[in-house]
Amino acid sequence: MYAILYSKQAEKSFLKLSDKKTRLRVKKTVDSLSQDPRKIGVIKLKVTVIAPYRYCVGNYRILFDVDDEKRQILIYDIRKRDEETYRF
Repeated sequence: MYAILYSKQAEKSFLKLSDKKTRLRVKKTVDSLSQDPRKIGVIKLKVTVIAPYRYCVGNYRILFDVDDEKRQILIYDIRKRDEETYRF
């Protein structure tokens, strides 16, 4: 099992999510990533400006990195899908 660490930006983004239902879905997804950070649906990004991995939850993208040595997942940001999602 991997420990989940949130960046300050990810914490802010999580609190800004549109409604309670969306926050719950994102929280459950992050918890499931702690079991298997490279499960089906996790995409390794080719151009890693923000984070090397992403996972989709509806119209939101969880941008994160995995540290296998320390068994940690660092959530960099949670962004709504649009043309600015992968820009820093």
